[in-house]
Amino acid sequence: MKDWDEGYKFTHDDVFAFLNKKEIKTCKLCMTKIYKITNNGKKTWVVEFQDYAMKKTVTFVLDAIDGTILNKTENNLPIRICGDSQN
Repeated sequence: MKDWDEGYKFTHDDVFAFLNKKEIKTCKLCMTKIYKITNNGKKTWVVEFQDYAMKKTVTFVLDAIDGTILNKTENNLPIRICGDSQN
């Protein structure tokens, strides 16, 4: 049986603690994505969410061992935000 958590000392609960610390919402409507990837043998967590105040999609890549932020990217949202006063 495959152990999908092998190599992930920074647990799912730790990821949610990180989200709470950064005040990132995880409700169904918030469109927060959390997933594991292995890139060149390095295991990581990826947290992707939309920050409507900044009008950006933000992605954090976290180390699977200690939760260190390995990368953070911000990209403009591809859509117009509802309630945006600009035409």
